[in-house]
Amino acid sequence: MRVGIAAAVAALGFLLAACGGGGGGGGTGGAPGGGGGNGGGVTPPPANRPPVASAGPDFTAAIVPTGYQIDGSASTDPDGNPLSYVWSIVSEPAGADATITGESVPLARLNAMAPGSYVIGLRVVDPAGAENTDTVTVTLTNDAPVAVAEVSATRPAVADEVLLNAGGSSDANGHPLTFTWRLTRAPNASNLRQSFTGAVVSLNFDVAGDYAFSLEASDGYTSTVVETETVRVSTYAVQTLNAPFRHIAEQPGGGVIVSVHERALLVIRDGREAAVTTLPAVGTSVAISPNGALAAVAHETSVSVIDLSTYTVMATHDAGGSMHSVAIADDGYIYTTRSSGGSWRNVMTISPAGVASVSYVSIFEGSGPQMHPSGGRIYFADRNVSPADIRRISFDAGQILGQNDSPYHGDYYFCGDAWVAADGNSLLSKCGVTLRLRDNPLADMTFAYQLTRQGGASLSVAQAAYSRFVHRWFVVPENGGSSLSPQILIFDAATGQQSGVLTLPESDSGRQLYAKAVYPSQTRDEVHILAQDHLTNPQEYYLLRFKTPSTEVLDFPPTLIVQTQTAGRAGRPVRIDAGASFDPEGNPLTFSWSLTSQPAMSSLVLTDMTGPALQFTPVVAGRYVMSVTASDGARESGPRTVTIDVAAGGAPMVYRMDGHPADAEFSKALNLFVYIADDKAELRLLQLDDLSETRLALPRVAHRIGISPDGGTAAISHPGMASLVDLQTGRVVQSVEYSADWGDIVLDRRGRAHLIPNRDQWTSLISIDFATGTAQAGGMARAGSKMRLHPNGDWAYSATVDTSPSRMDKWLLTGMPGSPTGGFPYHGHYAVHGNVWISEDGDAILAASGNVFNTSADQSVDMFYRDSLQDALFVYGADHSTERNIWATAEQALAPDGRVIGRINYYADTTFERTGYWDIPSVSGPSGPVTSQPIHVFFTGDGQTTLAVADAYTLADRWMLHISGP
Repeated sequence: MRVGIAAAVAALGFLLAACGGGGGGGGTGGAPGGGGGNGGGVTPPPANRPPVASAGPDFTAAIVPTGYQIDGSASTDPDGNPLSYVWSIVSEPAGADATITGESVPLARLNAMAPGSYVIGLRVVDPAGAENTDTVTVTLTNDAPVAVAEVSATRPAVADEVLLNAGGSSDANGHPLTFTWRLTRAPNASNLRQSFTGAVVSLNFDVAGDYAFSLEASDGYTSTVVETETVRVSTYAVQTLNAPFRHIAEQPGGGVIVSVHERALLVIRDGREAAVTTLPAVGTSVAISPNGALAAVAHETSVSVIDLSTYTVMATHDAGGSMHSVAIADDGYIYTTRSSGGSWRNVMTISPAGVASVSYVSIFEGSGPQMHPSGGRIYFADRNVSPADIRRISFDAGQILGQNDSPYHGDYYFCGDAWVAADGNSLLSKCGVTLRLRDNPLADMTFAYQLTRQGGASLSVAQAAYSRFVHRWFVVPENGGSSLSPQILIFDAATGQQSGVLTLPESDSGRQLYAKAVYPSQTRDEVHILAQDHLTNPQEYYLLRFKTPSTEVLDFPPTLIVQTQTAGRAGRPVRIDAGASFDPEGNPLTFSWSLTSQPAMSSLVLTDMTGPALQFTPVVAGRYVMSVTASDGARESGPRTVTIDVAAGGAPMVYRMDGHPADAEFSKALNLFVYIADDKAELRLLQLDDLSETRLALPRVAHRIGISPDGGTAAISHPGMASLVDLQTGRVVQSVEYSADWGDIVLDRRGRAHLIPNRDQWTSLISIDFATGTAQAGGMARAGSKMRLHPNGDWAYSATVDTSPSRMDKWLLTGMPGSPTGGFPYHGHYAVHGNVWISEDGDAILAASGNVFNTSADQSVDMFYRDSLQDALFVYGADHSTERNIWATAEQALAPDGRVIGRINYYADTTFERTGYWDIPSVSGPSGPVTSQPIHVFFTGDGQTTLAVADAYTLADRWMLHISGP
């Protein structure tokens, strides 16, 4: 404590007064000893003395929310007068914002939560206004928080909700805590965010593997970090079933699943085992009503009806004989066929009262019924008959109303089994052919598309189900003749392409699991799989659940979009643009470019290597390899390699194409090379001016391209669909479905597309009006014929591919649909060989045989033989230039050393004599130079440059676009 200066001065004055002289000589006649100056007046009061302030001793304390007592009660007033008190904060730690409660009483309370030293002042004042001050220093100490990190589940499956909980954490000083969770361990493939905040964090994991987190608990002054236990994530949630399965059915439209094995009926609801019921006899097949209320189980000569709300057998009816598969309607009527008899079996109905009746409608033996989700119709896929068909039976209250079959008879392979989609709009057959389903029997069961497996492998479906939630088909493929598979294939229902695969795990005992059936949820992104632990001798049966993780807790790396191959010429700028790259979370991107390799004589040094585009000018011909990555600040894309093949001045350029070009065309008006890959639903647009390539997403895998006469638009042929593309803006304008497979396609001057499907032997021309969104069929054409549009935009010519002798046909496209007009005047005299090309001026037709024919509105002249190309044996591709008055043809030739090489020959368009040639140069391969075979050839608009699409078939990246002048 420090005593005030005023108090010291007052004490000194008191001592001086006490030592002063007293008495004096007194006055006349006065009493002796009488002193004073007023001669016997009243004695004045003593002078006021200031108080003494005491703020108490300095002290140290731990921070508490209730505050700290400061005591000024030791303060005194020498005169015994009452004192008034004033407490104040003289100094405090920065940002402490301390307060004092009871600042005018002796016992006050300091309220402070920040650690550090506080100087508190006390001022005491007596009634006369005299005052005195004192200070006390209070030192507050902080304790580190106690951090408790808990994980709600340490063995979850992918996409299961897991809680990170710091709720058990505490702070002895009463500070509010903040929490930061950091990911410290994760599989390399995981995109889980690196950090989260909050006392409780809900998350899910995106890939299987081990994860761990650290928790930092902070009171604002001190932090404590602790680690969670390891979270071991599996791909699937696995439940061991209490009963085996053999015959399985799902509610039409999705929902309840039931399985039968011997006398055990297993019921699964919402991805979990719900009940096991004992049947009165061994079950041989099972079905569920569309509303999910009833199940029917066939026995040897009877059928049981089960109430799926109580899991009890309601009734068992005598069927009067053995049955094949069954179906049950919402009203309890059962539909089935006998399991023995002739090749064709009549459909039998059994009423809810157990009365059986046989209809006049027959189904081929062994065909299994598939109830439509709406009820009222059942579909059957023919088994053990060729060609197989799909049939529909319409019914009501046990009465068969009619039977229809698909409009195809051998055109498409259905392979004896089928599955109706949960939304009722499509049906998938065993061989992957998908049909559209409609209420109207006359419009029902028309071709939509065929599922395409990755890599083009054949597909045989053992079991399948459709998710209307994610619009995917989930398929159990046949596995070496077995109906069990260790994989589930996933197909996009819009494109028919395989979009993913689920690989089943091993059991806890190390046995590989095999899927028997897959059933996706119809309300969320979740899949349920019935699996067993051996192909032929299973010991355990399982229900697996797979869920897709929520993207809210994920931080995906940037999507890097850049062409991986391009070309250029020495001395000319080359530009590589990654500007279309993006971050899935919308964060800005930075880029990093590097030069990986360059020709030996090149000394190229890159500049400005952090922007989205890189531009450089190569001086030396050869191969340059660049690498680029994109970063969003937290995540980085994988590096992408860009290869640039630089040609010397005047030498042909070689642009390596990505994938197998199913078809290619060239727009002379836009100087744009357009091609499609046979395994991707996209259109590639290569701008010849700078060799920049963009990719346009298509609704389905494309097979053929047809460009409009003005070169501004293109028609794309997909299985069961045609699309119109604006080549100038790079967008799909319209897509129209039709009931046939893909085919060679042309686009007339009115913007209508016309194609000849590639299936069947004889088919119709399909015409598509994009303006009205309609398709019509007309005329008769040989399936798979190649088509070429006449430059006038009103005619098309087609060439048969698989007939002998080959022939041409002409089509008039002014109406809807297009119609045949005129016929080929020859029958074997002049070969066509399956393809034709029309001159740019529309004057002549060149056939793959090398024969040249007239084109004319006069049928007496049209398609008549004119001449033949000099020495041409077989033409793979051709184009004509009116600027040069020449034809260019893609052919084969013998090199001087005897090798077969690819060659572009040039022929005068009047004499048809060869005027020159261009041998397609060999390209480098692992074992030396590799020759290429050209299959397409195009002139640019001025005729000065030739484009040749060539196949170097022994190379991995075998397809190339060679660019040169004639």
